[in-house]
Amino acid sequence: VNMQLLFSPYWFVLLFTLIPVAYRGKTMQKHEYLMLYTILFALSILSLFPHQEARFLLPLLLPISVLYGSTLSQCSNSQKFALRGTWTIFNLVVSVFFGILHQGGLIRLLMRLNMFTAQDNKNNILSHTPNTTDFCVVTYETYMSPRFLLKRPLEDELHFFDLGGANASIMEQTLTKCTDWLLLVPASAVANLWHSFHGKIVDISQSQQAAAEAGECLFTAELIEVSFPHFSGEALPKSLSELSLLLYRLSSTV
Repeated sequence: VNMQLLFSPYWFVLLFTLIPVAYRGKTMQKHEYLMLYTILFALSILSLFPHQEARFLLPLLLPISVLYGSTLSQCSNSQKFALRGTWTIFNLVVSVFFGILHQGGLIRLLMRLNMFTAQDNKNNILSHTPNTTDFCVVTYETYMSPRFLLKRPLEDELHFFDLGGANASIMEQTLTKCTDWLLLVPASAVANLWHSFHGKIVDISQSQQAAAEAGECLFTAELIEVSFPHFSGEALPKSLSELSLLLYRLSSTV
């Protein structure tokens, strides 16, 4: 997947040019074999690592350019036009997806969180918290959060937990560390999260009946803000309404 993301349609051009070599016995020059084996060896080694990112494949740009740059230059004008058009459309789609949709809500809400604890902020959601420097944040079913966006002073105590797709028992152990939390969770995952706690967390934003039952739970959850759009590959949305990231305030009832 990373090769397609990094080199877009040119990766498929590379694969198609390998067909004559693999099935028709087409010969290549020595430097071409060297570039080809460099690409295949690097891909094989990097594929064995559990943590994979597209940037790890950037050094392959040089052997790919040397190996297939001449092939692309020999294409007809119509082929070059089609390839450039495909490359442009592909990169526009990928830019919108990864630049706006994919985990986009997490960046926007983290940038907002640093304002929520400002003493002079009229919309401060933590203004009624006795200790506003005791800052507790937990994320669920998101990628690892860039914490520098919080812009917290060094003297502030920061409790920040990236739980990913952890089970309910791990999250319950985490929630015991603070009495008040800010929870960031995709809309596509929030129903399953509440269900996994078996009534220990009650969403008082849903109805008056839920608010009445809050005394029987460990935490109450109050929806504070919705960030749209947000796509989470960890919890695939089933509808357009789930294409958002939710910010909850969790308050202990104990």
